[in-house]
Amino acid sequence: MTSYPGRMAYLFLALGVVPAVPGGFLTFAGFPLYATYELAPRVHGLGATIDQQLAGLVMKLGGVPVVWGTIAALMHKWTEATRKATEAERSALSAPNHSDQRN
Repeated sequence: MTSYPGRMAYLFLALGVVPAVPGGFLTFAGFPLYATYELAPRVHGLGATIDQQLAGLVMKLGGVPVVWGTIAALMHKWTEATRKATEAERSALSAPNHSDQRN
């Protein structure tokens, strides 16, 4: 099982950074990257370039709430697990040791 920091790093890289690369190309391209898409009929009256740029923004920003929400939930679980382990350790240290007593 991967550690909590490892899981958070994986989520950040796999779902936060990687989709931003093609999303950046789509968002900042000044022309449609696919010639056939430029020739396709318009659905909502948007030009091919604007539609492509909006799609790039969705790729870059659409998953941000999900990724950061999941990372926040993992951070909370990690904090709770650490707190419980610390409490268990403290209670074990403060408990009287009965194995040393002899009758």
